[in-house]
Amino acid sequence: MDVSLEIISGAQAGETFPLRSDRQVKIGRGPDPDIAVHADPLVSELHFAFWWDEKGCRIQDLQSARGTFLNGQKINQAAVRNGDKIVAGQTQFVVRVKRDSGIPAVAPASQPRGLAIERQEQLRQTAESTRPDVQTPRPRDLLEVLRTQQPLFAILDAARDPKVLEILRNCDQHDQSLYEGPKGEELAEFAPYLVQLPANSTLIETLVREAWGKSWGIFLTSGTDFKETRRHFRHFLLVKTEDGRELYFRFYDPRVLRAFLPTCTPQELKEFFGSVESYWVEGDQEQLVLQFTREAANLKRREMVVSRSTSVESSPTIPSGC
Repeated sequence: MDVSLEIISGAQAGETFPLRSDRQVKIGRGPDPDIAVHADPLVSELHFAFWWDEKGCRIQDLQSARGTFLNGQKINQAAVRNGDKIVAGQTQFVVRVKRDSGIPAVAPASQPRGLAIERQEQLRQTAESTRPDVQTPRPRDLLEVLRTQQPLFAILDAARDPKVLEILRNCDQHDQSLYEGPKGEELAEFAPYLVQLPANSTLIETLVREAWGKSWGIFLTSGTDFKETRRHFRHFLLVKTEDGRELYFRFYDPRVLRAFLPTCTPQELKEFFGSVESYWVEGDQEQLVLQFTREAANLKRREMVVSRSTSVESSPTIPSGC
């Protein structure tokens, strides 16, 4: 029998925690959890509990500040199965169950109704996609997709790779650090940079070639100019934890953003989007791009299969005047 929780996005991505049978495990950011997620300021001190036995696996929210999400749905308590995804704060977990563990491959009938409907829809779509008369949509070219999103901006994380600043310094597109003052100068080589990307900018091509799949940053469209867009995002650089401490919020990491947005309340979505019309981020697979928009008070998530053209992938140098 082998059951584990693996962190697949967030600051602790890649960590795996084997779980014993018949023992409840508590996950949180405080000093007492069995699995500690200290690097995520949006995880509560005790966020959710997980346990399993021969009947299956279950999770329960521990009255966390932002809620616990199972496969995109906010839950209080629910049954889970192999491959299910759990989101707490900015951190995403996946449940790993070996086939010989005795855990059901399908969640029991007591699962939330919304989740049951979602899985029925997934099965229906899978069945339809295997019919000979239904063709899988061809992947869209990533470069074309981004160039058609205007006005387009990117927020790039210089802390991810020295190439980020190298590329920005070799381009004539308007960019500026989100940090200010003496501290901003001190952290210039590790700061997030906002950059404007006109449709004809070759910097878009450079970022598709050099950055995609490496979590260098996010793309977005905004209804305001560069100055106002930068001012908007400066409000979110720091967040307060439950104990009053201020921590840097790396919302410009696509792994963080795609886990964070589904946990937001309608008011939080309104504040975080502001004049932003859409966010475009890497999916957990390189061929996926996720678009997040806000419709009324709700978050809308669209998934698109993309490809990178041969001409983009084979370009050997960073343009000097992009």
